[in-house]
Parts: sequence; structure tokens; C-alpha cells
Amino acid sequence: MTLFHAKLDKAEQDAVANTCAISTVIGHELTHGFDPKGRLFDAVGCLRDWWTEEDSKNFNARAELFIAPADAFEVLPGLTLNGEQTVSENMADVGAVNFAYQALDTVCPGRIGGVQPPSTSKNDAKRMCKREMKREHHADGFHGISPEELDSG
Repeated sequence: MTLFHAKLDKAEQDAVANTCAISTVIGHELTHGFDPKGRLFDAVGCLRDWWTEEDSKNFNARAELFIAPADAFEVLPGLTLNGEQTVSENMADVGAVNFAYQALDTVCPGRIGGVQPPSTSKNDAKRMCKREMKREHHADGFHGISPEELDSG
């Protein structure tokens, strides 16, 4: 897997940085197994809707909750996302944030102080991890990110 390059997995880097970096990627990809397309594959990889009708309805209703916020997100002035087209990625990003939060809480128990994981995007996970790195290393920089960039994220 080409994602495991030096930037994501540094043996000399502390557990917080490695946990934040890799767990967001793993969480994102694992969540795709349960997004609108991934959920249609059964345990052996056959394409079929194996969920009950009630579970499918509940899933679809929750998936719909990702569409309107994405539709409202302005990428550039006058240009917004298409929530229908990005729903799988948006769901995977939320999965990544939650996966990273749980992993970080496991690696650094008690360090997060009961703060609940954000539920909007992968960028929230990055900000959370950057803040943890800043606190851990007294803003000495992280992956070439200056202390000022840590505050702006």
C-alpha cells in the first residue's frame, strides 16, 4: 500500500504523531466498507443488498444527513460541493475522525480530557492531532508545519 510512506509512518516520531497520521487514513478506508456503495457487498465480496429493509431505510436516512452540509460548503466563491456525489467520501471522513479519536485515546489515555470527536470532516481530525502535537512538542513544528500553521488549522 503506497499510503504508508515516510510522512505517515516515522519510527523516530512519537506515538501521537504516528497515531494521528495513520489512523485517519485507515479509518477513512475502513469506513468505505459501510458507505452507500460498500455496504452493498456481503461478507465474501458478492454484490448484493444483504441488509434488512428497515436497516437500509435507516442507513439511507442517515446518509442523507451528509448531503445538505456538503451542498452548502463553498469550495471557492460561488462554487459548492455536490453532496450527492461526495456522500461516500464525507461519510468516510467522519469515520476517519472517529477512528483517529479512538486510536489517539488508546495510545494517549486521558490526554484528550473527555473531549468528544468532531463529526464533520477529516480536517477536524488533522486539527485535533496538530493541537496534540503542539502541546506535546511545545510548538517545535510537526511534519514541516510551523507553530503558526498549527494555530491556523
